[in-house]
Amino acid sequence: MKIRSGSVEEGYENVSLGRRAAKNVTEVLQASKLVMVIEEQTQGSLAERMPEAGTYFIRHQEPKAEGLPLMRVDDFAGDVSERSGMQGLEIADDVTMVCCPDVMANGGTALDKDAIKAVQLKMIALCENLGDRVAIIDAPPDLTPQQVSDW
Repeated sequence: MKIRSGSVEEGYENVSLGRRAAKNVTEVLQASKLVMVIEEQTQGSLAERMPEAGTYFIRHQEPKAEGLPLMRVDDFAGDVSERSGMQGLEIADDVTMVCCPDVMANGGTALDKDAIKAVQLKMIALCENLGDRVAIIDAPPDLTPQQVSDW
């Protein structure tokens, strides 16, 4: 498993999701400086713990002051040769839709509006250049319907 943020990369080999595995992902990633994994203790069977269809449990956590660097447009764009970001999807023939939900992370405040637009234009350009994909675009949350049309 490789974890990368900008120029910082961490690598872990032969990790497992199994709780009793020799290299349990929760234990291995305790040394990570890029991610934090917390395995919660749960009651009941997996079937009993499954959320209803369309329901997702996501907890927002404020970034630490010394946390990861802020997102940049280039983080989304990626690189074809490294198979990262949107550009990394170029070689995937079965991809038909491209979206970047993290552009609107924290209610659209993770990036400024110019950066959001730049990411979305890169999505559109990728889809137009390949000719067989469609971009799914989110408008910033504080716009009126007319402003969304102009966006």
